[in-house]
Amino acid sequence: MSRRWWTSPDGRMVYVGWDRSLQQFFLNVVSLCADCGGMGEEFGTEVPCVACMGDGVAHDVPSINLGTDSLDLLSAELSKQGIPLPDKVRADLAQDQRTNAGELVHDYDQAQ
Repeated sequence: MSRRWWTSPDGRMVYVGWDRSLQQFFLNVVSLCADCGGMGEEFGTEVPCVACMGDGVAHDVPSINLGTDSLDLLSAELSKQGIPLPDKVRADLAQDQRTNAGELVHDYDQAQ
């Protein structure tokens, strides 16, 4: 499975990729926990954040989960959320599908 992610302009985390066993793209959009900033721990400790139970994800904000064999449907769902699908990510996902990518991890925030 290819796994790629970036931070949307409004601060949500966007996870996308190609699942070679299911032969489909996946999309997950989550908001990070406001109390711990998505770290999953109380600041400066290793104590799990009480608000998110250590997940780093805001449980009071709906998340988006989608599996589809169409890159256009994935892009349309992101558009509904007000999140653009960057051209580079779209091209990478298309290549993942073409090559039936296996273990691949890419953090676009770190690549900038």
